[in-house]
Amino acid sequence: MPIAIIVICFMTLVAGVYWYRTNSLSWRLRKLRQATDKLAKKRLPNKKAVAVMFRQIYALIHQGMRTQQPAVIYQAADALKLAVGVGLGRSDEPLRLMTLIVLAIKTKQPDVAGQLLDVFRTLVKRCEPQALPAVINPLLMVATSAMKEKQNFLAAKVADLVFSVLDRPDCLSNQAVMNAAFRAVRFLGILAIRRHDEALFREIANRLTAWSSVGKELNLGTEAAQCLVSWMHRIMKGDNCLQLQVLDELTQSLVDNRLIRGQALRELAEGWIELAGNACLNPNSTLGPRILTRILFIAVHTEDAIFFRRMVRKIVQVVAMVLTRYTFAEAFPVVFPLADTGRRLLQAELNFAQSTGEGFRPQALHILVRELLVAFEMLARQRMTVTAGELIVEFLQLWQEHPAASGQYGKAARKFCQLLLSFWAQTSRRKSRRLELVGDAQQQLSGFSQLDKAKLSFMLD
Repeated sequence: MPIAIIVICFMTLVAGVYWYRTNSLSWRLRKLRQATDKLAKKRLPNKKAVAVMFRQIYALIHQGMRTQQPAVIYQAADALKLAVGVGLGRSDEPLRLMTLIVLAIKTKQPDVAGQLLDVFRTLVKRCEPQALPAVINPLLMVATSAMKEKQNFLAAKVADLVFSVLDRPDCLSNQAVMNAAFRAVRFLGILAIRRHDEALFREIANRLTAWSSVGKELNLGTEAAQCLVSWMHRIMKGDNCLQLQVLDELTQSLVDNRLIRGQALRELAEGWIELAGNACLNPNSTLGPRILTRILFIAVHTEDAIFFRRMVRKIVQVVAMVLTRYTFAEAFPVVFPLADTGRRLLQAELNFAQSTGEGFRPQALHILVRELLVAFEMLARQRMTVTAGELIVEFLQLWQEHPAASGQYGKAARKFCQLLLSFWAQTSRRKSRRLELVGDAQQQLSGFSQLDKAKLSFMLD
């Protein structure tokens, strides 16, 4: 009897030790690593064995999250990273991983979510290009949950992962991957704008600017233009000048680096023109004139006179609507982008040693002067007591009060108004005879030198 009791006690002790060992964290992790190594060495791993292994890893992570044991989570995440790194990840692994990360975010465990996002980094590096769209899309759900819970640093990590896809040389020729990556970049930019995270939006803009020097050889201008149009739409809703400044700088860089060119430039300008019209009609918005300036910058860069005329006419339509609602002084900021673009075109034309009047720039200058005079003539008919020439003089006075109107800038502004007045006098001879310039206006609008007239002979008699 005593021997039987001793045997039973011994067997119970052995069973207890075995249960403890097999249920201890270190033993379970060691077994998982062994299973991972064993499966990785096989040319065709057993699918059931792989599923069991991943199930055990996820169970450990859930246990660690439930019991608030960071050590368990980190070691299990390392095991998961190892399994994915050796190519054992299943086709739906991104979705399973996304579900786990979203759970970590919602249960206020951002450090765990960050650790698990590192597994996504391994997936991005390990995946074949054709499988990457399935990896990118779940990341957007992670970013949405992170921004909703105000864990913006996790959204920044997602953005970094998306740009790591764009940085892979073997993905540059895969249109499906590039489209998925740009959709993700557009979505992340919208999230940053909506949540007023200027730091994240600037980081996205900086990464896209840096990448544009590589991507300019690819036909991705349309995708980049779609990003800018979508971002502008969100910025207009929030009326955020700081975000618009970031978008301005980004647009300048993408155009200068020729990522956006040709047809993509036209699509970008067309996408922005409707937004600009709505903004300019809002007296409390300061963004409208800045968008008009950027549209004209893009239209000039197309070097397409037909397209430039279409954009200028659309802007003049906006100017006409504004002039019917507000005084000339109140409408000045909306008229200013047209005049300032004309000033730059005129300055460039006069700086040439010899101007032939051929090419895009003289055509653009001629178009802009004619269309701007249309707006002035419309306002003159509305007032009934003034001529377009008198409005040009009034416009110059408003322009002289502009903060930038000093030095060479002010001189160039006066020359452009001179050109407007001279061209108006040439096309409206009867009305121009009644115009009398007095005081400063007589001195400022006294006419062009013979050399300047020779350079502008394609417009002036």
